[in-house]
Amino acid sequence: MSVQKSHIQHRAAITVVLLTALSLLAVHPALAAGPSYTVDNDPLRQGNNAFADGDLDQATTLYEDAVAHGYKLPEALWGLARITLSRGDAAGAEARCRQAVAAAGDAFPSARAGLGIALLREDQPGPAAAEIDRAIREDPKDWAANYGQALLLIAGEKWDAARSHLDRGKGRHGLNEGEDWYWHGLALVQQGTGDLASAEKSGLKARSLAPANPTYAMLVAEIDVAEGYPALAIPIFEEMLAAPNPPREPELRTRLGRLYESQRRFNAAKDQYLQAVAADSTYAPALKDLANLFTLAKRHDQAAGCYLRLVALEPDAADLQSRLADAMDQAGRPEQALAAARRALALAPQDTVSRFNFARFGLHASDDSTRTAAAELMLALPADLSWRIDDLIDAAVLLNGAGIPAGADSLLNRAAGLDPAAASVPYRQGLLALERGRTDSAIVLLARAAAMDPDNAAYHLNLGIARFRAGNYAEATGDFRRAVTLRNDLEVAHLLLAQSLAMTGDLDAAEAEYRAVLAGDPANAKALRGTAFCSLRRAAYDQAADSYRRAAEADPGNADGWAGLGSARLGQGRLDDAEKAFAKARAIDPANPMLKTGNELLLQARSNGKETTQQ
Repeated sequence: MSVQKSHIQHRAAITVVLLTALSLLAVHPALAAGPSYTVDNDPLRQGNNAFADGDLDQATTLYEDAVAHGYKLPEALWGLARITLSRGDAAGAEARCRQAVAAAGDAFPSARAGLGIALLREDQPGPAAAEIDRAIREDPKDWAANYGQALLLIAGEKWDAARSHLDRGKGRHGLNEGEDWYWHGLALVQQGTGDLASAEKSGLKARSLAPANPTYAMLVAEIDVAEGYPALAIPIFEEMLAAPNPPREPELRTRLGRLYESQRRFNAAKDQYLQAVAADSTYAPALKDLANLFTLAKRHDQAAGCYLRLVALEPDAADLQSRLADAMDQAGRPEQALAAARRALALAPQDTVSRFNFARFGLHASDDSTRTAAAELMLALPADLSWRIDDLIDAAVLLNGAGIPAGADSLLNRAAGLDPAAASVPYRQGLLALERGRTDSAIVLLARAAAMDPDNAAYHLNLGIARFRAGNYAEATGDFRRAVTLRNDLEVAHLLLAQSLAMTGDLDAAEAEYRAVLAGDPANAKALRGTAFCSLRRAAYDQAADSYRRAAEADPGNADGWAGLGSARLGQGRLDDAEKAFAKARAIDPANPMLKTGNELLLQARSNGKETTQQ
């Protein structure tokens, strides 16, 4: 039931009570003065005494008796309101105070102030202030009004002004006189001004007067925590929650869960958060703490579930969308992580966390535009965020591909600063240098990566490629051989090793590597061209022609295969076939390096009349 609806029902109830009382007075004049009581059996007097003694049940019975008989109705209703407030039932106290004010003809400062105090407990500071201000205008000396005014001033951290109002309660005795209010207000002032030792003493006095009041218990618990003794606060919350129908149960359980967490009692904390959510499925603080706890326990799917419920409750909260993105990422759900990061960025486009998450998760999007946008955003963000080296490397590759080489270098330097021992950084820097034609720099960087991680076949393989391009065939051969040793299943390593062996003149070893590839893949065009090259170097033209022919059939779009076949046909003296093969190579790649030499040899052969009978 909403507060507004509750208030309407309470007002309706008050109206019925007053109309009933008026009708009774009109019909039964003998009841106009109400029942006659002596000092010994006056229920209001006895109720006040029981209240002063802390016997709330007996006081309630006596006040209700007075209300039932219409005896001093405003005062009896006010007594019930104070008891209800002492038990932590702010909504019930609000209703009783409204009844008391109405029964008094709207002129009851104490009850009006009590209404303001109840509204404060219900987190309605605006309406509370209006009621308390009116009460203190009606009677500046009224203790309830001064206590309420002190609470408002304390909320505004106006400690001295609050204390001056509290001074009106000094010297009061018992609940009936509001002594507990004095000690409670004084404890709040002392807590606010940093005098925790005195605050604890005052809070304990208030609690001793009204042990059932959860507001006082919670204050003592807060002071214990502030003093560095959270273990002392735990029994207080446990006691409050053990009572039947504890007020503000979700809040109490959430706070107890946090205390359990501070003592590393994580399972107990989880149980409290779950019970808080069970009591109120929309209570966001419990869901947030539960999500944090699941994240700490690496139960990312459950954390993501909590954040999904939270963003449904608070759809415009960018920070919750960012946390959902993190949880989805950790749970291995990249598409949902990116979707949440997009929503966070849309809600808070200038927020660093929103931008950071979109940059990280956008790198792994399915479309190039999102990936590039994420990489560019990453470059614009501060370097001191919690970057991951792999993300920085991926972004650098994207920027380099987008024609932003300086940005790529910047991100790789940032990655190197995160972990100087990470071999992946100089490796990626070496690849970029190789791609840009800076072979010498590439060799230095790739050699560094291979030295840092000597068991990574890819590092040795690419170092070999850099050395091969630099003409260091012997060193390249060693790099390729190391890659083959580490990854014998790596076909490209065998092919490159064979090629470097051929360049050093070790044709037998080169051909052995090529044939090792062909054993597993008989139609491998690169290996066929390699064996053909070795045969050609040996002047074994028939073998070379056969291998080049098979290579051209397997890979007809490769100019090297046709140019090689032309050279083999020249060696066989089949000049027309050689010319046809060269023509096919020229159609694919007019700049093929074998063509110039091949054409020159072809012309020379024709002029010397060396053509043989075509077969």
